[in-house]
Amino acid sequence: MKKKPTQKPTKSRKELEMAQGERMIALLIGGFGGYLVAEFVLRPYPHPWHWLTALAVSGLGYLGMALWQRRLRGF
Repeated sequence: MKKKPTQKPTKSRKELEMAQGERMIALLIGGFGGYLVAEFVLRPYPHPWHWLTALAVSGLGYLGMALWQRRLRGF
């Protein structure tokens, strides 16, 4: 007797959209927070360094949220 292949439970479209929204919120909060911290820490450096730091921190925030969701929810 053949076993039926087990299927992974599929994620609903609403769950996937919510997960993407959470990642975007992490991106915005990381960017804003990174800019504020860079504004104080990198005060003597030119202003583009503040924006580059904010961009890097926001990317890390997005990546961190994606990894967190993958760990908790399996996305």
